[in-house]
Amino acid sequence: MNQAAAINTIVSKPEKARPVRRDNRLSEVLDSAASSFCAQGYDAASMRQIAEEAGMKAGSLYYHFPSKSELLIAVHEEGIRRITSGVTEALEPVSGPRQRLEAAMVAHLEALLGGGDYAQVVIRELPQLSDEARHGLIGLRDKYEKIFKELIDDLAIPENKRRHLRLLILGALNWTRTWYRPGNETPAEIARGFMELIIETEKQDSRMETSEQIDAVGQLADVMGRRPKVMVTKIGLDGHDRGSRLVAGFLRDAGMEVIYTAPWQQVGHVVNQALEEDVDAIGISSLATDHLLVPKLMQALAAVEMEDVIVVVGGIVPDEDVVMLKEAGVSEVFHPGTSRDKIVTGITDLISEVQAGE
Repeated sequence: MNQAAAINTIVSKPEKARPVRRDNRLSEVLDSAASSFCAQGYDAASMRQIAEEAGMKAGSLYYHFPSKSELLIAVHEEGIRRITSGVTEALEPVSGPRQRLEAAMVAHLEALLGGGDYAQVVIRELPQLSDEARHGLIGLRDKYEKIFKELIDDLAIPENKRRHLRLLILGALNWTRTWYRPGNETPAEIARGFMELIIETEKQDSRMETSEQIDAVGQLADVMGRRPKVMVTKIGLDGHDRGSRLVAGFLRDAGMEVIYTAPWQQVGHVVNQALEEDVDAIGISSLATDHLLVPKLMQALAAVEMEDVIVVVGGIVPDEDVVMLKEAGVSEVFHPGTSRDKIVTGITDLISEVQAGE
């Protein structure tokens, strides 16, 4: 989708409003509007002045945008597109939850502190607008903030603290424009300082949760005479394995023996390896529709008399499919955002129930 088409899609208009006109002057109009909104604020900036800066007659501007509020929404859309592009590009070569969050923070600060007008307009408090226009701007911001939500979900932070952490991070990043002085700390150094505070909080929460989980897994190991063994795998064509790698790490840190396989496994291979390793549980990660293959896995396990092996599924699973999986014999389905504590404790309890003959 080109720039003009994207803006035409985002901007909300009354039924009788004239459509946004597309031509090669659009970029100049947006640049002029961003400059005026940044320098003077939304209320003080005028359509006449914006038109003059863009080198056009005042009346001509209304052929591009029928109102100033629609022009503001278009500037926000372009600003968020630019910031998102920078953050996305910064994340591409980076792996590891902490490293990815820090890379996103650096990219956000570089866009904010780099002197660009668009970023300054985006982070300012929203002006008094119609409910329709205001909701449009909030929707654009929410779409961008979803990037940070997903990054924070990957950290070992309790679920009930993640929203507050996201608001704290974005608030701190956006507030830097009020105190930042070029020549002192770089955006990377500022982000590193913020990240060190986050890591310390993460470690404290992790120590408290992991200690309880280690005790529970240790007690189960005493009963079994060995550590509980869990296979974490992916079946089907989905190759996104970041979530499954995180879960494997959680289980391993709690004291379980984990067999982790590469993605794109076939059902038969999973069953053969589970039989060879004599696992107590199998965790299937699904980002797309690969969970629909799990009933076939349950049948294959039953065919080799491994009905007592617990099978859990994690990932994006619609409610109606959860019912189907439970009917097929799946013990539990963990949705995105489920805390480490719930995952580790849930699997530990399920294995304990099997050992107790429940």
